[in-house]
Amino acid sequence: MSVEKVAIITAGGSGMGAAAARRLAADGYKVGILSSSGKGEALAAELGGIGVTGSNQSVEDLQRLVDAVDIPISINIGFGIRSRPTTPLIPVRRLKELGVKRVSVPRMLPAAALKAMENALALLRHTLETGEVLDRPDLLFSIDDIKTLMDYETLERLEEELLLPEQLFRKYQAEKARI
Repeated sequence: MSVEKVAIITAGGSGMGAAAARRLAADGYKVGILSSSGKGEALAAELGGIGVTGSNQSVEDLQRLVDAVDIPISINIGFGIRSRPTTPLIPVRRLKELGVKRVSVPRMLPAAALKAMENALALLRHTLETGEVLDRPDLLFSIDDIKTLMDYETLERLEEELLLPEQLFRKYQAEKARI
């Protein structure tokens, strides 16, 4: 059974988007191109794909793209928590209502972690420069918070269930030796 490979490119009428569409088509993908200039429709026709003239800022235009491409669509949103000139702020629920089957937000967690590190480093810098220690528990997770987030209870239960007694002994003896 052969599965048709399909790629959706927004802002794909020229520049990097058009280059990506050409490359994907050369690699055997059927392309769906959204472009505000109308160049995407022409390029899609040239590549044997589907083109829609519209903006990725417009929910209506995204709906037309989803409707034109008769496959389950996956959208990769830059952050999904802040609007930018090139990326609309559309709730995941609304994208699902439009017919999008999968939404990924690959940079959201790393970006949030980096922002948290930046805030913690600013606090550390302040302490080093002034000698003043500030109590800012809002910038850190406690050990209990980490255990809850990581679901340590389940991990410990799985260890006891799945590891051999000698494996448990070795693991916890090594931890005690480090303390």
